[in-house]
Amino acid sequence: MERANAIETICSIEITKLTNEERENLLMSWWCIDEEDIEFFRLPSDLQVEVLKHDKFPKDYMNAKYDLLLMEALKYNYKGVKNEYIAKQIFTLTGTTVTVVGDPQLLWTCQCCRYRTLSERRDYSVCPVCLWEDDGNDDNSLQEFSVPNNMTLFEARIAFAKSENTDLKIIDLCERYYRDDKSD
Repeated sequence: MERANAIETICSIEITKLTNEERENLLMSWWCIDEEDIEFFRLPSDLQVEVLKHDKFPKDYMNAKYDLLLMEALKYNYKGVKNEYIAKQIFTLTGTTVTVVGDPQLLWTCQCCRYRTLSERRDYSVCPVCLWEDDGNDDNSLQEFSVPNNMTLFEARIAFAKSENTDLKIIDLCERYYRDDKSD
């Protein structure tokens, strides 16, 4: 199964399982999408206009017309994710065994956990695996205090190493992404 089709299948199922609160929160966090985001151009023009015209997300967030924006938000969670993990999700959701083919988007390596999880470097994105906020610190600044992270990169790596094999949520997240033992 092509990667894009597999992700579409997963997200089509996931969207039906969103609680009202999850739907509201996801829509709220994605309501700021604009012309700088590639996902924006995948939306129908009337939804693009609505998003640009209104600063606040709609009160009728359960309306099906927002499903396309929610689908883009759900698909975004699969950027850079391993094909094997996507195949595992398809099996979990449908009971169907598939082989997923296609190249994942190559992501930047988090300087803390070394998993490829970041769309950009040095833009204060938060790694979904270890929660390190990428402030630009790297191997050259291991002992430099990171204000957004409230610790040094060295301390963060030690903390992550302690939880990497024991925290079930982190173990699941590690299964999703490629690990890079070299720095970008």
